[in-house]
Amino acid sequence: MNKNVQNKENNYNYCSNIGVAYELIGMLDSALYWTKKGLEPNSESQEKSEWIHVRIIEVETAMQKNKNWLNQNSIFDFNVPLDSIFIQFPDSLMLRNFISELNFQLQERTFFVKPHHQDKLVAKLLLILADAIAKEYDTHESKATYLLASEYDTTLMSTINMRLAHIYQIEEGLGLEQYEYTDADGLTIANDSEKNEHINPIKTKHTIYTPKKEKNISFWLVISTIGLIYIFIFYKTFKK
Repeated sequence: MNKNVQNKENNYNYCSNIGVAYELIGMLDSALYWTKKGLEPNSESQEKSEWIHVRIIEVETAMQKNKNWLNQNSIFDFNVPLDSIFIQFPDSLMLRNFISELNFQLQERTFFVKPHHQDKLVAKLLLILADAIAKEYDTHESKATYLLASEYDTTLMSTINMRLAHIYQIEEGLGLEQYEYTDADGLTIANDSEKNEHINPIKTKHTIYTPKKEKNISFWLVISTIGLIYIFIFYKTFKK
């Protein structure tokens, strides 16, 4: 192995960008290796969310082998109902931390993957995020995330409609502008923006709807890395 590469194996940014580049060109085994490698020197990178990135690559790998994997298995350690029933998140899951971490990863992913790609994995992650926001924060933010999930996978529209109908039914029954209510399924319906605006991660600088302009730097860095990988592969092939 090249000495320069060996010296950079303990550099999180180097390993992470190599991992993203491999992921973008579909070389998922290499993507998983380098993403995990990046976690070794910095386990709290990307606001402690890289464990979700690792899981996403694992799921992508499984989906390459079985296109129905996502319909037959769970991404995380809980089931995602596709009717009006909201996710029952395990008590062991620190939901606010999970929301922040998943939101961060979805910012990154939706920068490269747009709704017209019809990405079922992104859609399912957005559905999970929407359920978590509805339970932990307020319905105003969850509605936008539900609708975004349906844009990434139009087959989820029926599920999204059932989720929203449940929320609207409770809101209509309460008839209040500001309220907090927990239903029989444990779903906390809250709509008090003044109370929640300082804690809701969707309303901070980390938003999946308006990526920051400096993302362009990461974009060109990843594109350059992809180019270097192709040059390296071409060089190895030519040398043989």
